[in-house]
Amino acid sequence: MANGDEEFSFMSALYRMCFGGVANQGGGCIYVGNGKIFGADGGGVLYRGSYTERAGEMHVSVTLSAVADAVKLVTGYRLAKGENLPLSAKWPCDFANGVQQIQVGGKTVDICFEKIGDI
Repeated sequence: MANGDEEFSFMSALYRMCFGGVANQGGGCIYVGNGKIFGADGGGVLYRGSYTERAGEMHVSVTLSAVADAVKLVTGYRLAKGENLPLSAKWPCDFANGVQQIQVGGKTVDICFEKIGDI
């Protein structure tokens, strides 16, 4: 493993994500690499953000935005078209190995990632 702020080369890839919350479940696709995060899910939400790596942890900062009116997130929260919802999390750098969690409006969402391929 790398030390300090070095990036792990295995992380520059496209990932399938499956997630679930108290109200529903869903899935999508996300790119993680070169300090950037971009993706979309089947519910009409776009993901844009960044990450840094420190001491084996991935510090994630992502903004969710809806492409349609009143998208209902898996937590039950309704995201209006044009509304941005900032999220942050700390995950292990090998985030695609197990279930990760993120807080969305005070409710926990469980996320599993599966690497599709390197980019």
